[in-house]
Amino acid sequence: MRANKVPVEIDLKQVSEGENSFRIVRPLSAFDLDGTELASESPITIELCVLKTGSAFDVKGTVSLRARLECSRCLRTYEENLSWPLRVLLQRAPRGETLEGLSFFDEDLERIAHHAQSVDLTQRIREALLLALPAKPLCRQDCAGLCAVCGQDLNHGQCSCHTSAVDSRCDGLSKLAGLSNSQTASRP
Repeated sequence: MRANKVPVEIDLKQVSEGENSFRIVRPLSAFDLDGTELASESPITIELCVLKTGSAFDVKGTVSLRARLECSRCLRTYEENLSWPLRVLLQRAPRGETLEGLSFFDEDLERIAHHAQSVDLTQRIREALLLALPAKPLCRQDCAGLCAVCGQDLNHGQCSCHTSAVDSRCDGLSKLAGLSNSQTASRP
């Protein structure tokens, strides 16, 4: 992690037995998202509830962000509120044992060193953020997109392009269906 990035850490010394609440705010740049198309003027807000029971920590929370995305149909930039859950189960290793010698019975349980003073959640939040991004962002569900011929934004009205022509790469399929080019060109 670069020196100018502040990690998202839970200071385990501040976590008392029972429920503990934390609110952490970090800029998007803290999550090393270079190479993604995600942008935001607003910071990422992390609301956490840490339940400590003995040497176990159940970290539950919500991560939220007002993101600037590009519509996959019309290429318009729009903003959307993204919110996703976060859950991390932590267990301190018994005193005197190293993490390498421990076996894991629960895939969701993460072991931390007995002497650990803090837990860095930055990478977990980054991964959850990337998974929460829509695969095909849409400015609205009924976005009409762009005309494939002239590129006009069809959300602002129809263009005058003739789009009923059949792609010549589909000629073989038309022949299999028993249709000629003139029949397929006139179909809606």
